[in-house]
Amino acid sequence: MDALKSLLEDLSKDVCILRVYELSEELLSIMLSEPELAGVYQDYEAVPLKSIRGTALLVSVSAEKYGYKVYLQGEEVYSEGFEEEAPFYELFVVGTPLSEPLDVLSMIEGGNKLRVVKYDLEHPILYFCPACWSVISKDDKVCPNCGYDLTEFHNLPYEYKLIMALEHPVKDMKKNVIYTIGRKDLEIALPHFELMISRETDPLILMEIADALARMSSPEAIRLLRELAQHRYPVVRSRALMHLQRKLKNATE
Repeated sequence: MDALKSLLEDLSKDVCILRVYELSEELLSIMLSEPELAGVYQDYEAVPLKSIRGTALLVSVSAEKYGYKVYLQGEEVYSEGFEEEAPFYELFVVGTPLSEPLDVLSMIEGGNKLRVVKYDLEHPILYFCPACWSVISKDDKVCPNCGYDLTEFHNLPYEYKLIMALEHPVKDMKKNVIYTIGRKDLEIALPHFELMISRETDPLILMEIADALARMSSPEAIRLLRELAQHRYPVVRSRALMHLQRKLKNATE
């Protein structure tokens, strides 16, 4: 429980997408307790399931896979991939289930920066303020967090919106922006790429920048690729060198 609270505190420092799933009481009991091994059996029929009080976990063990059955008061309540002719079986007695349901949202303090938005299947897109990157509503005209005039952003040219989106806190979206800049050969983004190269610590983002630079025609893009070819991350160096070699080959053909 303390680990979960610590995780939520860490998440509050950045913008991220967090989905909360509901599990059955039986599965939740197993995940949040420390099962104790009660016995190992070579015959499924020999497992004393009826004598177990509370929750028990029976694992079928074979050379290729594991299977699971959960019993509550001796009655089967869950099964997944279980084999009734496995070489042997491990029986675990599970600790006492939680007396109260786990409420993750209650662990978020009132002054916390983490903003929770309920996921809507009909409207799955999240909208962000381009100034402070808080989650906002699609219909907001002004950011409720920083006061930025969102109508001003909507009136900006598409290219400038792409430049602003290079600061996007969700990495997958940032990667999509970098890819689009490369496809559009957007030269005004090169100074921003140079700044990102000096500050970025995520090798996947840096590799995406290398891919984008390889698609661009400006000589400045070549210079930045050479800079990436000297990066401290081997995977980034390798990606940049690959693109430089391809450009050299294409230039000599």
